[in-house]
Amino acid sequence: MKKLYLLSSLLLLILCTCSKDEITDPLLTGDALLKASHGRVFTVDPSGGDDTDNLIAAFEDAKAAGPGSIVLLAEGEFTIGFIEIHEFNGHFKGSGKSETIITNLEELPCGEAYDNNVLASLMKFIGGRVTIADMTFRIKDGRPCAFSESNETNMGDLFSILIVADYTDNYVPSNRTMKAVIENVDFIGGMDDGYGLWGTTHNTGIGVWCGPDFWWPLWDEPFGNGEYFVSGCNFDYFLDGVEGFGLGHHAIMKICNNTFRDCFYQLYFTANSGLKAFLMNNYFRDAWATDITLEDTWTDLVFPTVIPDYRTEFFVSGNVFDSPGGVTSLYIHDAMRIQTLNDDFAIQFNVKNNIFNTSEAGTAIVSSNNLFTRIWNNRFNGAGVAGVSVDGDATTGIYAKNVDLIGNNFFRADYTQADVYLGPFTQNCKVVGVASDNVIDEGLNNKVIGVKAHKNGLHSKALPNHFPGMHEKMMKMRSPK
Repeated sequence: MKKLYLLSSLLLLILCTCSKDEITDPLLTGDALLKASHGRVFTVDPSGGDDTDNLIAAFEDAKAAGPGSIVLLAEGEFTIGFIEIHEFNGHFKGSGKSETIITNLEELPCGEAYDNNVLASLMKFIGGRVTIADMTFRIKDGRPCAFSESNETNMGDLFSILIVADYTDNYVPSNRTMKAVIENVDFIGGMDDGYGLWGTTHNTGIGVWCGPDFWWPLWDEPFGNGEYFVSGCNFDYFLDGVEGFGLGHHAIMKICNNTFRDCFYQLYFTANSGLKAFLMNNYFRDAWATDITLEDTWTDLVFPTVIPDYRTEFFVSGNVFDSPGGVTSLYIHDAMRIQTLNDDFAIQFNVKNNIFNTSEAGTAIVSSNNLFTRIWNNRFNGAGVAGVSVDGDATTGIYAKNVDLIGNNFFRADYTQADVYLGPFTQNCKVVGVASDNVIDEGLNNKVIGVKAHKNGLHSKALPNHFPGMHEKMMKMRSPK
């Protein structure tokens, strides 16, 4: 296991030092992109009305011109309905954030998408290789979707602004892969009157969805493939800013140098098997529930005929969390260990060198049912319930095991429960700290080095309790028609 961790750390270092062009082989940006286009630039001007057909025509022309072509949007506001582009190998470029704005037509036919078992998204790129850069997507306030029974049952709100995926329930490319770079783009959700399944004032579920495009498995849908890179973007006012869903061992996600603000869950991952995800150098503020949620809760529900056979790995490094009161900054949860009673494919979490600024009644890190998790060299500031809370599952007797907390700095934090709490269902965990740390250890065979641990009280009852409600709502969203 130690060798595996060192190899994973080396992989993280290699990916962090590679340029975006090296990772995407190669996708140029900015002036270099235009110079390298050799005239294959298809410029679209805003019409002042419905721009949907003009954009679709430009993509078709760019596809006919061959790989590397550019659909270039001029300055101004473009109003579109649903657009789905298949196997585009080129670039979709605006004239700059706030210079090129894409917004939605009213009364979008969201129900028709669900009736066809796909997700209701303003734009979709399915298969191919695409760069999306230098523009703003903004959803108008109010209810973006036309009323229909299927939309009200499944979501109510618009599901997402952008989907990048290697297949949909209705279209599977011959070469089922996807390479997407999304950089220097603002994604802004709108407000409504609290309509929709979630009952919040967000009118758009997700900024960017990376993963297969289906609502309910009607056939043996496989895990998704692809490389997904999101950098230099802003995400404001969504249920999820970015979601990684249903991705398999041929998938990599890298979410770096972005700002997330005022989302219910700012980053959310679930139902993956073998995905490697690198969440680095992002800034989070004003979350409603969590800044980052990483879990696998519904793998067996949304892929009922597929058994996960690879470990998913998350590398969380260099992020800054400014979390308001009652919010959990990072929630890492391995439900498949409970559902399958099998540790062979437990998620690997590596949490290093982050800054957690928490507020009253908040918790920096909640680690639930995890195995061989590494929480190293993070800095904790502010107030709240706990810095790091680790525990297993009392109902099934599943222990959180071999969780290492080493070199974390709690000097500027004041938590009502503890800096580190090891619950009764922890085993063989290790805490290496300093004498001033407040550590509570109620588990079995844990090692606490450099600080005296206490065993006193049912402190875990003070933890945030919004997670069960969150799971129930997600289960309802993913229930059969």
